[in-house]
Amino acid sequence: MVVGDLVTVTKSQTTGIENGTLGLVVNISRIGKKEYIYFIYIFSYGGKVPLWRNEIEVLNRGDRGSC
Repeated sequence: MVVGDLVTVTKSQTTGIENGTLGLVVNISRIGKKEYIYFIYIFSYGGKVPLWRNEIEVLNRGDRGSC
């Protein structure tokens, strides 16, 4: 998962964001050696929300120049 990926919330545990909500990965922060927190811009919410990897699923990878 990288910045720019389109994601959907699948197992919201920490924010109360409804499952199935669409968002865009806007920032990724490392927490510890192997843990990351993903900041997702939630379109319907109009703001960034921090989510763990197990709470989101990639729908479409951002443009990486692979045309």
